[in-house]
Amino acid sequence: GSPQSGQFQLQQTIDEEDGATPRRAESSDSRPQSKRPESPDSRPSLRPRRSGSFLQGSGSNMHLMRAGSLPTEARELRHAASMPITFDKMSDRPFCFGLWKTQQLVGLIFGLVLCTLCWAWRPILAYDKANSMLGIACLCGSFWVFEVVPIYITALFPMVLLPLCEITSSNVVAESYWNDTQMLYIAMYLLDIALEEVKLPEMLALKLLLKVGPVKPGTLLFGAMTVSWFLSMFINTIAVVLMITPIAMSLMNATEEAARNQGIEEGAESEASSSAASSVSAEDARGIREVQLYSRGLLLGIAYASTAGGMATLTGSIPNRILDGLPLVAYEITWMKWFAFAFPMSLVTFLLAYGVIWTRYVRHVNCIDIRVEHLESEYEAVCGEAGCRDPVLVGILHFLQIFGLILYTPCLAHLITTKYGVPLASDAVVATIPAVALFFIPSERRRGETVLSWTAVQEKLDFGVLLLIGGGFAMSKGFSESGLDQVVGAGFAAATASMSALSVTTLVLLLGSVGTQLFSAVGCATTLLPILNAASLEAVVNPLRMALPGTISCSLAFMLPTATPANVIALAKSQDSSKPLAVRDFVLSGLPLNLAGIVVCSIMATFWGQVVFQSTSPFPLSSCGGSATNCVFLQIPGDVQNMDVVSQACMMIDATSDKKCKLWNGTIVIVLDHPNAGSYLPEPEAEAEEPAPEPESGAAPDPLPVRLPA
Repeated sequence: GSPQSGQFQLQQTIDEEDGATPRRAESSDSRPQSKRPESPDSRPSLRPRRSGSFLQGSGSNMHLMRAGSLPTEARELRHAASMPITFDKMSDRPFCFGLWKTQQLVGLIFGLVLCTLCWAWRPILAYDKANSMLGIACLCGSFWVFEVVPIYITALFPMVLLPLCEITSSNVVAESYWNDTQMLYIAMYLLDIALEEVKLPEMLALKLLLKVGPVKPGTLLFGAMTVSWFLSMFINTIAVVLMITPIAMSLMNATEEAARNQGIEEGAESEASSSAASSVSAEDARGIREVQLYSRGLLLGIAYASTAGGMATLTGSIPNRILDGLPLVAYEITWMKWFAFAFPMSLVTFLLAYGVIWTRYVRHVNCIDIRVEHLESEYEAVCGEAGCRDPVLVGILHFLQIFGLILYTPCLAHLITTKYGVPLASDAVVATIPAVALFFIPSERRRGETVLSWTAVQEKLDFGVLLLIGGGFAMSKGFSESGLDQVVGAGFAAATASMSALSVTTLVLLLGSVGTQLFSAVGCATTLLPILNAASLEAVVNPLRMALPGTISCSLAFMLPTATPANVIALAKSQDSSKPLAVRDFVLSGLPLNLAGIVVCSIMATFWGQVVFQSTSPFPLSSCGGSATNCVFLQIPGDVQNMDVVSQACMMIDATSDKKCKLWNGTIVIVLDHPNAGSYLPEPEAEAEEPAPEPESGAAPDPLPVRLPA
């Protein structure tokens, strides 16, 4: 009849209905505590030690992480979000003196074998250097997927291997690691760090929860997901999830503790009747199970909503940043145009995620009494720590940064140009101005310091992402310099030659989504986007036609814990609950969301991409003359993709003196003075007495000389 025995009876009922071995009685101190520690990073693990399935136990060696194998301290978790295999602390590492797991050794062997075969066998005959580049791509891809070394170090491989293999010079490769895209990333990230330092996102989330008061589970889920989705558009996704998940776990742990205490009290009062006690315990056990189920759904909802929000902006996710730096599309992609294109898909994905989570985790929840009053003290503590002035000033600067990025291209870009009308400033310039201003505003709480200190920047700025983005750009440069882009692109272009724009978009989304589940969003984007660019060049189609759905597909990653950084953080933070997330939670929730997202985004990317970017139009002049060295734009009228044009792109296919290029319809044109697109080989006059012989069966037709019309 004591509280301890009532707790044991209640916990035994929960374990028996969950199919687990009943645990011994635990002291009341082992229950989840409603009071949040001063630092979310110092919170002890509240997860009971229960035996899991064989799949969970072996998961960390199968790219399927367990919650207990990840760190919970925020500083380590920032890096573990991008490199979960490297930071997996509980798996066996039997190789290289305890350094490597089994899958890392497999990745090392696999990458070296493929690289050696490409360099020794040299299967590509048309472009000899393409064999070396293919070996480098296989090596880097294998190291990225299996995390043989930290992924940021793998991103430095092109800097070493491309010059040594005589593909291009070190100066050319080094330019990929520092350009306009990296500067935009730094400027945006500085504001993200400042927001995190003044705790503005936490204050907004807590204020929202306090405004709604006692709510139904579905309403609370929608509110938490909405906050995460909105903040992830403008703040680094990792930072958003790290700030929101502790609040959610504090709320749910308090709710579960209240349910346990209520069950213990009722069990003690009804000890005179054993049948009544049994009935009460069963009812209380059901309520606790519902709290545990809802907690897992809330964490998944926060992770999925953050991933969906990152789709909407150019700086919201790493794949979006990689797209922004690709030479073929750099002149078309701006912050505002990407937002106009991706926001509708982000919104639809968010709504689909809410529907899936509600159906699986909330629909049958009836016994939860969620109260948020205990968050008032936490809100007061956060406000007292951050002060009043600092959050307001940082919020204003962040608003000005976003507002400037929205207005710059349509309203301001034409004001800062050369005498020839070429813009001198870019989105990076606009984003850097408020970032620099952070270091001119004195802090209210820290005397003698600015609102953003350099110490905080050194601690939280993830410079490894700069290397990762640069590695992707360097790989793309190696593809084009070696000719591998034409070889790989030819195969993909041939496979999609007879497919409609909608079919191509669906295929790219499907391939990218599957690859992201297996290889993570970062690895998939770094490998897939250069290949899609190469296919666009070979097929002479608008590169945005494939690059846009390819980038979106890298954010449709919901099925596995390691697919996105948000999933990894949610899995790690679930250690603070009494029943952590498992792989099956991600699979069963992510599979329908992925399938629905592919279908919806295929339709929207095809038709909305044409509205915003004209992605289904012929190959644009900005992509041809500006960046692609193997492309010329010729004044040859004709029909291109069912559109009448007076000029069109022509892809160079020969490096001899009489250079050949290929039009969209396959016609071969001989260009004499490339890149001067005004000189062509004149059409030879036919001699009637000696007609040209018929080509042999199966032989390719001779190149067609083209005379430029006067």
